[in-house]
Amino acid sequence: VGGAHAGYRVYACQDGRVAVAALEPHFARALCDAAGIVSATLQTMLLPATHQAIAKYLAGQSCQALERLALERDIPLHTMRP
Repeated sequence: VGGAHAGYRVYACQDGRVAVAALEPHFARALCDAAGIVSATLQTMLLPATHQAIAKYLAGQSCQALERLALERDIPLHTMRP
């Protein structure tokens, strides 16, 4: 995928980084729902605006909050603290 898909990349968060692997449609939809993005089609996930919206959402979350989000909403992600 090479970073083109907004659901498959590493983003900054409040206290570290988070690797997201939400490639499958149901995972991408859960990630977009959490970030307040209305559509989670493949085309949407390739848009720069989607990358920016997800990056902004994740930047406002702590590693702990993201770990909780992953469990609650079944989003494949892994947090990395410095």
